[in-house]
Amino acid sequence: TPGAHFVGVQPSDIVEYELSTDKLTDKDVSALRSELSDPRFENDYWKEQINLQLNINKKAEQQAFAGKGLDFVTDTYLPDRLSELGVI
Repeated sequence: TPGAHFVGVQPSDIVEYELSTDKLTDKDVSALRSELSDPRFENDYWKEQINLQLNINKKAEQQAFAGKGLDFVTDTYLPDRLSELGVI
């Protein structure tokens, strides 16, 4: 859907929220490099996020927010993301 917005964990969240991470595997790095030439990711937002992830050499899952407390996602993360996207 062209109007859809990605709300999941993005590489900039790893930095901004100091999330728990795992190191990228060789397979992860290969996949990210492939995404850089994928037409679905041909915009500044995705290129910036992919390059940031390659530079920090880290990945995180949504469970990484668990270390921030039970209400962090609903009270902080989602309102911040939805506001950033202009949804609220």
